[in-house]
Amino acid sequence: MSKRMWWWAAAVVFVAQALACDRLFAYEPCGSGQVAIGQGVSSNPACKSISGDGSLANTGAIIVNKTGGVSFAASATTDTTNASNISSGTLAAARGGAGTVSGALKANGSGVVSQAACGDLSNGTASCSTDTTNASNISSGTLAAARGGAGTISGALKGNGSGVVSQAACADLSNGTASCSTDATNAANISSGNLPIARLGLVHLNDLQTATGNHSMG
Repeated sequence: MSKRMWWWAAAVVFVAQALACDRLFAYEPCGSGQVAIGQGVSSNPACKSISGDGSLANTGAIIVNKTGGVSFAASATTDTTNASNISSGTLAAARGGAGTVSGALKANGSGVVSQAACGDLSNGTASCSTDTTNASNISSGTLAAARGGAGTISGALKGNGSGVVSQAACADLSNGTASCSTDATNAANISSGNLPIARLGLVHLNDLQTATGNHSMG
């Protein structure tokens, strides 16, 4: 059989099969973004647009923007494993975020966050939860002189104007006189002035004695 006769035979078989199906389907061009969908053995294919959760572009690309009739959330096409892409809302404390907690945060080891207290700190001391601006709450130790306290000093104290304390002397008093640092109980240390007769303690005239030198009793 020649090649030409083979083609004729194939055409006859095709026509016969088409007639067995009752009719030949006519070609019907579809509109932009449509596809031909079969309507059964006795009907021509119908041109249909994809509907529902997606659409078809005239380039052949299928565009899906819903699932089950519900539009995708913004995170469907945004990489939210990158925190820089999360631009709104606050992660709940129950999900490991700060939530509505105000202040320091603590985690419970299971991803839940709550407000932290002194006991949650790795190095918190007793003064963390005690108001030490109230001296009545300081119950032990001694504030060093270098920090403005008495430290180990015994006696009167003086400050240097910069918060450092040391032991005070007569010169540090606002009204100290020469007798502050001179033993005036020793008459030998009294080198000037006259003691009034009223301070001699002489009760009777017979007790009077004549003084010599520059000092006299009268």
